[in-house]
Amino acid sequence: MTAFLLSVPTLAILAGACLVAMLYRRCAREVPILMYHRIAQIPGDRNSVPPAMFAAQLAYLQRHGYRTITLGALHTARTTGAALPAKSVILTFDDAYDDNLTVALPMLQQYGMVGAVGVITGWVGTPNDWEAYPGKP
Repeated sequence: MTAFLLSVPTLAILAGACLVAMLYRRCAREVPILMYHRIAQIPGDRNSVPPAMFAAQLAYLQRHGYRTITLGALHTARTTGAALPAKSVILTFDDAYDDNLTVALPMLQQYGMVGAVGVITGWVGTPNDWEAYPGKP
């Protein structure tokens, strides 16, 4: 029997390579969820993505072969074993801002994509008071 020793850096590289391989296999079964709030030009607002940037992100997804799916499609796939399209991704929009309808939806339609909007049902028909601070529209 032949014995050999590996240096610490070599062991670290092998361990890192094994970890990357395990993560890749696990992530290959997962569906990324890209979460948005507002698609609006609001300087300094960390919850807003300017429309031009959102359009560029949709173009990137389309150009690289990503397919948006619904939450229902993901649920069906996970409960029945149905296959999902390769490179599936889910787009969500939290809080149901009006620009989700007036700005994001037309862009999604332009790129042939879908998204899910999370509505805060207790706030429907009332002013957006949860973000009330100076300068916030």
